[in-house]
This record gives sequence, C-alpha cells and structure tokens, in this order.
Amino acid sequence: ILSLLQIPYKPSLLDAQFSFQILDGTKLNFLIVPDCTGIYPLSILISFLVGYPVAWNRKWMGLLIAFFATGAVNFIRLTLLIMIGRHSLPAFHLWHTLIWQSSFVLLIAGFYFGWTQWIDKKG
Repeated sequence: ILSLLQIPYKPSLLDAQFSFQILDGTKLNFLIVPDCTGIYPLSILISFLVGYPVAWNRKWMGLLIAFFATGAVNFIRLTLLIMIGRHSLPAFHLWHTLIWQSSFVLLIAGFYFGWTQWIDKKG
C-alpha cells in the first residue's frame, strides 16, 4: 500500500506484530497489533452468523462475505490512517480511537442485520 502511494517506509517484524516507520520527514512510527486489525469484530460477527438459525449454505455465504468486507474496511482504514497521520498527529489519534473503532461496531451490526433481513426474505 505504502509503495503504491509512493510513501517511503522501513518495515520490521516484532514477534507477531508488524512495525514500520514512515521515512518522509513526518517521523511517524506505526505498529500494527492484532488488537487493531479487525480480528475481534470479525470473530464477533462470525459468532453471530454461526449462531443464526439458518441452513449452513447460507451461513457460509455470509461468513465469506463478512470476511472480505471486514478485510476491505480494515485495508481502507489502515490506508487512511497513514495518510491522516502524515498530516496531523492529533487527527490521527481522533480517527484511530474514535471514528474507526465506532465504524467497526457499526459495520458488524449493519452487516448482521442486513444479512438476517436478506436471509429472511429469501425464505
């Protein structure tokens, strides 16, 4: 992502965490930890989908779509956070802790309720 956006960086691996430093003068150090990757919201959504009383072929479809949807949202989230962090550190903290955390909760709830409505209409 960073290469496509032409942002110079230096990657490193710390145990199960990916770390990188932006090298364009902004002096940003990013540490991607599992807690901030969308794994927990996805696991909650998976438990909702698996627990819903419907045939497994529909559950698998919901699980597959949920996996790609949360992955896409997380990809967009990380890209935007890097771009925001390059311009304003206070804005980065606001977006990281408040806006994106809330968006994942809304994504999970919205996907679940949308999926259940769609499944119920299909009969």
